Amino acid sequence: MTNPLSSHGVDSATIRRHEQQQQQQLDPLTLPQWMIQPSELHLGKRIGAGGCGWIYQGTLGSGSSVKIACKEVISATIDPEDLYEFEHEARMLAQLNHPFLIKFYGVCTKTINNEQTLGRNEQRMYLVTELASGGSLEEKIEKAMHIQKLLKTKAYANVDPSRLTPDMKIPFDGIQTTLWALQIAAGMVRVGFFLYSIDVCSRLLFLCSSFIC
Repeated sequence: MTNPLSSHGVDSATIRRHEQQQQQQLDPLTLPQWMIQPSELHLGKRIGAGGCGWIYQGTLGSGSSVKIACKEVISATIDPEDLYEFEHEARMLAQLNHPFLIKFYGVCTKTINNEQTLGRNEQRMYLVTELASGGSLEEKIEKAMHIQKLLKTKAYANVDPSRLTPDMKIPFDGIQTTLWALQIAAGMVRVGFFLYSIDVCSRLLFLCSSFIC
C-alpha cells in the first residue's frame, strides 16, 4: 500500500518516521515509557495467582523504593489467547491515567532462574502496577461486618466504645464511605471513556493509602 505522503514529495526517512509514530499511537506499549528494563524490576514474595502465572509483590527502580505488584505470564507456555488478554490489559492500563485508578508502570520481559524453574532459564513477562497495600474494599467491608456482629454479642454489651481495642473498632465511618464513593465514581467516569461495559464490585476495588484505586 502506498503511503499518501510519498505523493507530496516527502523523503522516505520522514515517511518511515511518520509510520512509526502512527504505530506508536495505535499501540502505547511500543512507547519506551512503558518498557521496563529487567534490571529495574525486583521480584519479592508471591501475593496471589492469576490465570496464567503468579502475582508478586516487588520494587521498581535501582533504588528499589517504589513498591509494586506484578502479574506474571510464563512466555514459554503461554496460550495465544492469554497473550492477547495480557497485552490488551496492559494497553488499557496505559491509557487509564487517573488519581483514582491504579497506577500502571509498564511491562517487562525478564529471564528467571530459581527453584521454580528447576535451575533453567525461563522467560517471563510481567505487567507492573502500583501495590495496593490497603487490600480490597471487600476485605474492609467483611471486617466491619464481623466486628459489628461481635459487638452485638453479650460479651460486648456493656463495654464502653472508647475502651475498645483498635482491632475491635469499625475500620471506616460514614465520611470515609462517602469519600470512597466519590473516588469510585470519578475513576469510573475515566474508565467509561474507554469501556462500554464496566464490572464493578468490592473485590475489584483496592485501597491505595486513603484512596480507592
